[in-house]
Order: sequence, then C-alpha cells, then structure tokens
Amino acid sequence: MSLARFEDIAPRAWEHPSDRAALDALRAVPGFDRLVASTLGRVNEWVLGRRMLHDATEVTPASHPRLWEVYQEVLWALDSPMSWPLYAKPMGGLNAAAVGMDSPFIVISAEAEARVARDDVTVVLAHEVAHVLSGHILYKTMLRAALAVGWASVAVPASTAVAGGVALALLEWDRRSELSADRASALVMGDGGPVIATLRKLSAAASERWERPTPLPPALDTAFRSAARQAERVLSRHPPADARIESVREWVQSDAWAAILRGEYPRRTDETVVELAVPGRPLETLRAGLAEAVGPLSRLFGNED
Repeated sequence: MSLARFEDIAPRAWEHPSDRAALDALRAVPGFDRLVASTLGRVNEWVLGRRMLHDATEVTPASHPRLWEVYQEVLWALDSPMSWPLYAKPMGGLNAAAVGMDSPFIVISAEAEARVARDDVTVVLAHEVAHVLSGHILYKTMLRAALAVGWASVAVPASTAVAGGVALALLEWDRRSELSADRASALVMGDGGPVIATLRKLSAAASERWERPTPLPPALDTAFRSAARQAERVLSRHPPADARIESVREWVQSDAWAAILRGEYPRRTDETVVELAVPGRPLETLRAGLAEAVGPLSRLFGNED
C-alpha cells in the first residue's frame, strides 16, 4: 500500500488527551524528578547490557529485507528526523518494543519477516516509532527495568509502599500512552480499520495464552478468570483491546483527524518545547501532577533530604 507522508508533524498531533494528562500528573509529584534522575544511571546500565537483544539480529536490507522496507516506509510517513536501530528476535508471534533513552532502539519479532501480514507489521512498527518520537520511552524504559529486575534494584532507597505507588502511577500512564501510539499507527495507515484489525489479532493471541490445557471445575475457572482480569487491569501495560479499538474509532471520526489529513497539524519546527526523544537532550526539570492517584507520595518525597 502507498502511505501518506506527514511532513514535519509534531507528536502532539496524535497525542491522546488522557496520555498528556497522566504524564503531566505523574511529573507533578514532588520529588519524582529526583527519583527519575537517581534511577536513570542504573537503568542505563540495564539498557546498555542489551537484555532485550538476547538472540536478536540487526535488521538490515540483507538480513530482513521485508522488515527493513516496512520500517523505512513508517519513518518516511511520520517524517522521522532519525532512524533508530531495529532488531529482530524470536518472540513467539507478532510483538515489538521500543527501549532506551539517549540511544533508543526497537525490537520486533523475527516471525514478522515472513509469517505476519504486511499491514500488521506496519501497524506495529508505526506504534513503536510513535513511542520514540513522543518521548515515551524514557519512562517506559524505567518502568520496564523496574518490572524486570525489581524496583529496589534500580531506584533510590525508598519504602516498598513508595516504590509500589510510583510503579502503579507509571503503569497507569503507560497504558494511556498506548492510545497515542495507536493514533499514530492509524495516521500511517490512513485509516483506523487496519489498526483495529491488528488489535483484534493481538487480543485473540493473548487470550489463547490464558487458555488452560486442563479445564478447571466451573467455580474455580470463574474465580481464576476473575482474578486474572483484576490483575490485568492493575498490572497490564496495555489498555483492554476493546478500549483501544473504541479510541481508534473515535480518533478517525474526529475533527482533529480530518484536519491532519488536510495538512493542518502542529509541526516540529513550530514547537517551543524540545521533545524528550531528541538525542542528547538533558533531562528537563519534571513538573505538573498525579495528586489524586499518588497524593501520599507528595508528602513522602517532599520530606526527603
């Protein structure tokens, strides 16, 4: 398919309002900037260790021609100022992730080279490129490290309650950031239909992973599924598929969508604030609020020497 190009488009154009609200709120927690700054050095060590790149190979025109071609098309469509390293590794199906801070990279499942529909590959790569362009991966990398190796291993000394509260706040923002990246995927595809189709496939694959090979008695099965749904709502890094699909539908029916297709959108060259995604940019002073969700953290961090 032929993709449209959104020349000089700023990530703010596809940003979901709840993404911005949650991120501004998280940044507002007094002392959160110190927590992030103190954590980044340890997270950098984790990133540089390339834990994500075990069994991975770099995507090049020779090694993975199809993935390389789709990736270049996505970068072109979003008029990306950079091309970040792309790697492929076995992941058991369609999946991808963007990782890093000063030196971001993207990992996609090696299965996508030949066994996945091209539209699905385009949707997933556009989603990850949008995360990088939007400056999401600073906090996503921090959260990924905390979930992978334990918050105590990457954060400044803090009580379990404080670390847990920050982690839950990050997870809440993390879920909302997915809605923004879905919007960017729809722009790249020129329609919400392909994005919705991909989301349904990913949801179906996730549901299969929850299926138990040995059926439980009805009462236990109901309890198991209820507990799984509760845990997913709190700990999942993605919103429910139905919520994402509805968000995409609303997006492609909005006035903002129509304006972007007419070429009326915020542009990077007009932005007065440098995006977090720009390499080499010093960590800015973080500000603004998640008082309602993590209000107690304000007092705990505010009293820190």
